[in-house]
Amino acid sequence: MNVGGIGPQNMQATGIGTFQVHCNVDGHEVTLHLHDMLYVPNMSTTLISVSQILKRKGQVILKGLTLTN
Repeated sequence: MNVGGIGPQNMQATGIGTFQVHCNVDGHEVTLHLHDMLYVPNMSTTLISVSQILKRKGQVILKGLTLTN
């Protein structure tokens, strides 16, 4: 599967699975399970799609800003 939007060229995803993210929510550590994550072996970092989280009725807070759908 080709993945676009990461620089000038597409990259190839070779797998799909669940990714665990450890977050701090109101002073408590919470483990989130993000499903349907694409594995792109040539990526040097992990990217999380905010639009996909919002599409699934999630909420994302970045440095005090709240993004909602």
